[in-house]
Amino acid sequence: MAQLLFAKNQINVKIVYYGPALAGKATCFAALQQQISGTVGGPDPLELDGEHAVRLTCFPEWLEPIRERTVCLQLFTVPSAAFESSFPHRLVLEGADALVFVADSGPDAFEGNLDVWRKLGEGLAGLGESLDELPVVFQWNKRDLPDAVPVERLQAELNQRGAFAGESVAAAGTGVLEPLQEAARLAVRGLEALD
Repeated sequence: MAQLLFAKNQINVKIVYYGPALAGKATCFAALQQQISGTVGGPDPLELDGEHAVRLTCFPEWLEPIRERTVCLQLFTVPSAAFESSFPHRLVLEGADALVFVADSGPDAFEGNLDVWRKLGEGLAGLGESLDELPVVFQWNKRDLPDAVPVERLQAELNQRGAFAGESVAAAGTGVLEPLQEAARLAVRGLEALD
C-alpha cells in the first residue's frame, strides 16, 4: 500500500519484481539504475526479518507529482539464492502496490515460470491478498536466446488476464523501462484521493 510521508511531501510506492531464480530480476535493477536519472544510490541488499531482498529507490522524472507530492518508487526483489530457500517472502510481497513478473524465456525455465507464478498466488493468498486485485505486468526476459519460448506461449500460459507484457534483454538494458513505467502507472492510479 502506498505510503504517504507528510514531512517529506512524498508518496512511496512499492513495486515488487518477482519471478523464478536467475530470470534476470537483479539484472533489471542494474539496468534501471543506469536508465533512470532519479535513482538514489544503487541496488541495496537488505535483510528483512531473516529474508534477503534487494531494494532500488528512485524518483523518476517521468512520474508526475500527485497532489503536489513527489512520487518515490521503492523497487524490491528477492535474489536467486534467497528465492530458492524460502517462500512466500512475506515482507517483500506485503503491501506491494504493483508487481512485475519477470519470466525467463529459456525453454528449460518454462516450467519454473509456471511453478513460481502458481506459488506467488498461494503466497499472496496467505497474506490475505489476491493476484486478481494486485496490478501485475509481465516482462518476458532473455528474448535474445536463439531457442526462446515463443511469446505466444508465455502469454497463453502466464498472462491469461491480458495484462501489459513487454519483451526484454535485461543484460543489454533493452526493454526494462517499459514494464516499470506501466507498473508505476497502475500503482499510482487512484492515489490522487490520498490525504
